[in-house]
Amino acid sequence: MSDWQRGLRDFLTHLGSWLRRNSEVAGEWIDEQAAITQRVRAIRKLRGDQQQALGIIGAKVYSLHTLGKVRNKDVLVDCQRIDEILARLERLKQEIEEIKRRSTRPEIKLIQIEDDEPLTEPGDEEIPAPVEKPAPAKAGAPAPAEPEAPAAVEPEAPQDEPSASVEVHDL
Repeated sequence: MSDWQRGLRDFLTHLGSWLRRNSEVAGEWIDEQAAITQRVRAIRKLRGDQQQALGIIGAKVYSLHTLGKVRNKDVLVDCQRIDEILARLERLKQEIEEIKRRSTRPEIKLIQIEDDEPLTEPGDEEIPAPVEKPAPAKAGAPAPAEPEAPAAVEPEAPQDEPSASVEVHDL
């Protein structure tokens, strides 16, 4: 075997042992990171469970407060703070209702349409002709005549098809 082949073999042997050694280290690092991530997720879930339990306890204590069964001064202060918040919320709701009651604009009504079929068949759409706007009148010039509106023609109601009904709902 020549010197360069022996050198290549030694290099590849060292490279192989280095890769095995470092891949083991990398594998251990990945396992450690996975274990840490798993525990961090468990901590987050437990903290969420804790917050939920605290919320339930608080709701129960406040329910006892509404029944007059809370005597602890610290807890009573917090319950009274919640009472004040609820009172402010109610006042704001009443102010909103008063603003709506005093409003002079008409209520917007939504029309509930039961028949959602298209008005025309596909391909039957006509492109409307552009409407010509009259040119502004010059001083002293006679005003342009208004175009005559077409006479109103009542459409004939179909005899075989049921009629669609429309419901109006207030907002």
